[in-house]
Amino acid sequence: MRRAAVTAAIIVALMVVAPNPASAHPLGNFTINIASVIDVRDEVLLVTYVVDMAEIPAFQERNALDANRDERIDALERDTYADHACAGLAEGIEIRGDGEAAALRARGSRVSFPPGQAGLDTLRLRCTFEASTRAVVIDYRDRNYGARAGWHEISASGSALAGADVPTRSPSALLTAYPQDRLGAPLDIRTAQIRRGPGPNAETVPRGPVVGGPVSRAAEPFAALVARRDGTILALLIAIVLGALHALAPGHGKVAMAASLVAARGTAWHAATLGVTVTVAHTVGVLVLGAALAGSTTFAPERLYPWLGMAGGAMVAAFGATMLRARHRHTHPPTRRGMLTLGVAGGLTPSPSAILVMIAAIATGRLWFGVALVGAYGLGMACTLTGIGITLARARGLLERAHAGTRLARVVPVLSAWVVIAAGLVLIARGAVQA
Repeated sequence: MRRAAVTAAIIVALMVVAPNPASAHPLGNFTINIASVIDVRDEVLLVTYVVDMAEIPAFQERNALDANRDERIDALERDTYADHACAGLAEGIEIRGDGEAAALRARGSRVSFPPGQAGLDTLRLRCTFEASTRAVVIDYRDRNYGARAGWHEISASGSALAGADVPTRSPSALLTAYPQDRLGAPLDIRTAQIRRGPGPNAETVPRGPVVGGPVSRAAEPFAALVARRDGTILALLIAIVLGALHALAPGHGKVAMAASLVAARGTAWHAATLGVTVTVAHTVGVLVLGAALAGSTTFAPERLYPWLGMAGGAMVAAFGATMLRARHRHTHPPTRRGMLTLGVAGGLTPSPSAILVMIAAIATGRLWFGVALVGAYGLGMACTLTGIGITLARARGLLERAHAGTRLARVVPVLSAWVVIAAGLVLIARGAVQA
């Protein structure tokens, strides 16, 4: 009891001295968010087009921004990037008036870099376009960043607007104030139909599909550690604690791990194998994705996550089926390969906060510190997951001794195997929906 109290006190102290994380992007660190505002006038359309990139895609744009590779963005590079970026975005916008294509011309551009999380900047690009058309029915389609997740909205207003199937005001105030009630289901509106003519502006309810919600922020304090310039040892200790707490969050195959240890009569050694394997798989995934993001301007990691989830779910379900088959054949001990498979499945999807740490470490030239933080974070995960596994293994032993020879002792392992299969199928279904 005394040891537990001391441990709790240390954790509280570490959390108190931990740095306050910078404000993260409301929709997650991977997103690219777009707002189009269409001003309908008598003979022209004026389009204000705003792009709001969260920390990771903003980092990927650095190669395009830093033309002379001197690790700083000067005024000329900033203006040149804004002009070129807006010209490229104009090509991804299609406007048709009464069925006829209307050319879109650039009238202005501006880029800024609001501060984000973990010492990284976000990117905000504002473009102004003009299209000449006197058409009555105008169709607008935005094809930009079709592979990236995020908020996409269109609004229309103006002196010559008779009606539209989009609202007359930007729901997010041009991506500066996202509605809290829509963060879980961001707008995904990429087309609009507008009617020109006399009559009042008609605001309509936004329609269209929605995309997945924001990245979980349960581990946001971890991302703030990379910005520390003092107390490296303290930062590593905090990372261990945050990793341990993160392992208690949903995911990491804990449900499947618990059920498998019960069904397969796992031991403390099996529990340790599971915990370490989950952690190693998670850490390797963070390093690989971090390297991929640092070397690419087009890689969209949020599109990879659903497939990783489905792959992990398939591995979990297959392991559950193996346990069920082994149970029917009266072979109880789990194999090392089985434990490794389940561990890899549990750690296959890396933590977005850990990836952000790696990106921030690369951006600040402190790669060694980022790797150390991710390793410490993984150590904390391993401690928690191994502790959970050992506790479950011991609990199963007590249950078997208390109910030896009873129906409960025979039924629980079979039910546990089905729980593992069900957990895998849920992961597959969730990934399929997101994909």
